[in-house]
Amino acid sequence: MSRANQNGLWVDPFVSGLVLSAIIPLQNDVDGLESSLTALAGQQASDGSFEQDAWSTAWALRALQAASLPKTNPEKALEDVHDWI
Repeated sequence: MSRANQNGLWVDPFVSGLVLSAIIPLQNDVDGLESSLTALAGQQASDGSFEQDAWSTAWALRALQAASLPKTNPEKALEDVHDWI
């Protein structure tokens, strides 16, 4: 997160979407990423795209959606699978 620029983004919406998509699943909560998520959402154009680019839009929307998902406990999930087997 220390590589984000002053507005909370990494380079542009494409790179920010990639970075956030990678780190959001590793976080217990996204409170520490709120400024980056807000900055990313603010880059969305009126037509719904990010930079009028399909890849930028896909990664940005993926990151924003991931931030809204409930968090799971991977250790608990592994225990459940182990118990099931």
